[in-house]
Amino acid sequence: MKSYISAQTFTNGEHALANYRFAISDDEPGIQTSDVITGVLGKLLSFIQDTELDDPVLWRENLDPQQECNLDLLGTVLDHSLEENAAFAHYVLSLEDRRRAAFLFGH
Repeated sequence: MKSYISAQTFTNGEHALANYRFAISDDEPGIQTSDVITGVLGKLLSFIQDTELDDPVLWRENLDPQQECNLDLLGTVLDHSLEENAAFAHYVLSLEDRRRAAFLFGH
């Protein structure tokens, strides 16, 4: 994969982009953190898509205090990420799943 990506030319209009690099995640705490958050988000979005609950209010009502705190912290990280760079908001969810996720995060 690295050789394939390295062979590609990325551009922004007429300007070539070279603002990426390949790194070993063991050496990069930021990548390790990103891997964890991505994994948690993947599990959360799978739950949202796979759960048959008709009323997402029940989701939040059934959280214990630690789960609610963790969900709120994750929502804060996501909000700050979008404030930093709006390009992080790339959704591959149905509108219904986005609605349920927004409710779960209290939006």
